[in-house]
Amino acid sequence: MELIDYAGKLLNPLMNDYVNGDSFIGEYFHYDVLSPNVYKERKEDLMLRSLPREALVNHLLSYNEHLGACKETLASIETLKNAETTVVVGGQQAGLLTGPLYTINKIVSILKLAKEQEEKLGSRVLPVFWIAGEDHDIAEINHIFVEGNGMKKHVYKDGEQKMASEAVLHKETLQKWVKEAFQAFGEKEYSKKAISFVETCLQSATTYVDFFALLITKLFSKHGLILIDSGSSSLRKIEADFFTQLIKKNAKISEALEETQGKLRHRYKNAIETDIANAHIFYSEDGHRVLLQRNGAKFYGKNGSIKLSEDELLTIAEVKPELLSNNVVTRPLMQEYLFPTLAFIAGPGEVAYWAELGDVFGTFDMKMPPVVPRLSYAIIERGIARDMEKLDLSLEDVFSGNVAVRRDEWLKESGQGAYLSHIEYLEEEVEKVHSLFRDKVLQENKNYVDLLHKNRQLIMRQISSISQIMEKDHLKRHSATWNKYLSIENALVPQNAPQERIWNVFYYINKYGFTFVDELVSCSVEFDHKLKIIYL
Repeated sequence: MELIDYAGKLLNPLMNDYVNGDSFIGEYFHYDVLSPNVYKERKEDLMLRSLPREALVNHLLSYNEHLGACKETLASIETLKNAETTVVVGGQQAGLLTGPLYTINKIVSILKLAKEQEEKLGSRVLPVFWIAGEDHDIAEINHIFVEGNGMKKHVYKDGEQKMASEAVLHKETLQKWVKEAFQAFGEKEYSKKAISFVETCLQSATTYVDFFALLITKLFSKHGLILIDSGSSSLRKIEADFFTQLIKKNAKISEALEETQGKLRHRYKNAIETDIANAHIFYSEDGHRVLLQRNGAKFYGKNGSIKLSEDELLTIAEVKPELLSNNVVTRPLMQEYLFPTLAFIAGPGEVAYWAELGDVFGTFDMKMPPVVPRLSYAIIERGIARDMEKLDLSLEDVFSGNVAVRRDEWLKESGQGAYLSHIEYLEEEVEKVHSLFRDKVLQENKNYVDLLHKNRQLIMRQISSISQIMEKDHLKRHSATWNKYLSIENALVPQNAPQERIWNVFYYINKYGFTFVDELVSCSVEFDHKLKIIYL
């Protein structure tokens, strides 16, 4: 792997201001991530807090041992009992085959920052990945993208519509889905090993989270990554006390959020869509999560089937906490309650919504941890790099969206422009003649309006058909160059989006082997908010 930095402009205005140290947005975060002393300061603050370390260690040991984590990882979990031990944490949904590349990029970021700060602080810093097992939007995680006339969704359609931790997979159907995915990747040197690896994990899995967690554990087995499933019922027992606090201070949460959103709204679009009645807690009814609303001391579901008093909800938190789960507002608070978080690794969207949570953290006398934007990578394979060189396309051309512009310019220069101008001239002349013809006829008989209109459409369709035939023939004669442009777009800016949002890590494992992941982790990079270009 060869790695270089590319300093492109970030698409998210708030994120752009945040990484550039804008004083306005900086006021909404409790730590300055650009300060050289930020992690030392954060660690000192954490030493003043009381955390459920013993219970959390027991839970993490049980869960990660079940996943087959190595002895070194399990031993590092034990160190969480020590008040000096902190964690770097980040999370994501449990996507099939690990989901989009940005999930892998986030894990790499967690591992790198944890290792970096462990060396600098002289105390253990553990890498923790928070699986959003309580998420119930299955449509977000039931597919990957594969090549096929551009990039298309390859969807697994046989999953239950429940929380990802509870949604059971139909193994035979998913096994077929996996084989189809690898067929789309193409048979390569490491295909058999990759398919066997995935199928082994699948056979030991029951739910989306099981499958995801087993894949991630094995992919990062050498690097000490610790996993936690936010949808775990046994984790809820540790969280019960804090759910009680969330219920008692529920109105204050909404008030604090609304106040902060109002201030930010003058400059940025709010990232969290909510209203003052939102309780920011889900209640599980017959296996389906229902977001609770609040009216005074009453809580209810939008469908009207759930009606609970505050006392009843407090009893549920104490006796059956597994029926409760967090939303986007309260999940960061629960994370802070559980972990000695040295830093939170965030994607661009997360940075935007965490900016709105500062006063919410303050409601519980908590400080928001340093929010560190994750590393972003763009992987350029050798063939794509050659095509870029042949077409004289720079990184700036590719990542600023100029590939399509350059492609259209090339088409015109290759001769398409000449016949297009002839077609345009023909259409203009036909329209002139037909317009005169219509006027003359209609002066004599108005009944021919529809007939003449249809006649004009027929002629224009014929001209359009001729144009399409000529264009298709032109592209066929110049297909080699045309396909180069399309391959570059598919590889690096698919669907006009960043590569990491569309491509899946197993495309690269299938082609380059499992060392691809290890090399990604070992590449020396800085958290400088630049795009990391990797040449394979």
